[in-house]
This record gives sequence, C-alpha cells and structure tokens, in this order.
Amino acid sequence: MKRQISIILITIFTIFIISCKITKKDKSVEDFILTLNSYKSEVEIEIYGNKGTSKYRQLQIYKSPDKVRIETLEPEFLKGKVMIFNNGRFEIYHPLINQKYEGDIKVEPTFIHLGIIQTSLIKNKEYTTTYTILDGIETIKLRLKLEGDNIYKNEAVVYFTKKDIRPLYFEIYDNSGTLRYRAKFINFECNKDIKDDVFTIGLN
Repeated sequence: MKRQISIILITIFTIFIISCKITKKDKSVEDFILTLNSYKSEVEIEIYGNKGTSKYRQLQIYKSPDKVRIETLEPEFLKGKVMIFNNGRFEIYHPLINQKYEGDIKVEPTFIHLGIIQTSLIKNKEYTTTYTILDGIETIKLRLKLEGDNIYKNEAVVYFTKKDIRPLYFEIYDNSGTLRYRAKFINFECNKDIKDDVFTIGLN
C-alpha cells in the first residue's frame, strides 16, 4: 500500500515538474523581442484559404517602433508591389498599374497581423513558451492570443531557434485552430542601422 502511495506521489510530482517547464516563459525570447530595434529578412509565405493555398515571397524590413516595408518578390505578376507603414501613415505601390495609394492609419500601428515581429507582440501580453523540434532544429515555441475579433486571426505561434534566438516561423490560426498563415524567415538580420528613406515610395 505504501509502495502504491509512493508511486502516485512521484507521478504527481513528475507531472507538476513537467507542467512548470511547459508554462515557464523563456527569458531569452522575451529579451530578444523587447530589444528588437530593426530587422531585414526574406520571408516565404503560405496563406491557407477555403479555396486553396496562396504562396508569396517577400522582403520584410522593420524599424522600431512604427516603420515597416513589405516588398513582394514572388509571384512574378506581383513582383515590385510595396506596402509601407511609417509614422501613422501608409503607402501602397502596385507595379501593374504604376499607381501609389496613401493615407492615415486610423488605429494604433501594430503589424503583428502581417506577420511582423515587433515589441508589441508580447509587451504587456500573456503568452507561453515551450521547447520542440522543428525541421530537425531545436526551437522555442511562443504562443499567444491575438487582439481583436477577426475570426481568421485568433492566435499567433512563433518558432525561434533555441541556439541563437532568431525567428524561424510565424504562424496565425483562426478561432477553430486551423492554420491560416505561415511565414518562414530566411537570412534574418537584426538590430542593424536602417535609413529612414527606406520607408518611403518615390515615383518619377
């Protein structure tokens, strides 16, 4: 009887320890995000819709706190399309019609729904981190609920390499837990000087 009680107690203790490891926030990921001043990366994107999957390749450039440039590299018919968010304003250039659109951003600038890594991703928010293997790489998996009532953008999951703490994948799930957006970061460079004129569109 004592032996059975001991086994039960050990099992409960083991589950408790594992649970603590699962729910404990990884400080290295938090430090990386909260000190991220800028980054530049190619991104391979898959968007999963009701009628199939769309694939894109983009160049993302971010400068804290509110400057973003997203340039489409593929598919060919969208190559050269540029979206810029800068100091409360947006600019969009579409090469097919050689037109630029611009205006004011009427809400607080946050770009998480576009798959952008920025400080507001976790600042003053609840999130969890776990450890997992992805594509044969040891990763830290960050999971959090997205703000707003968009049923297609309910939860975000970001995988970071455990070795050097760099983003590997950014995923967005709908309110049913279905994957809707996945971005793979390639040649990620961060905290380097980026000139402000990168975040403007000049047309001759």
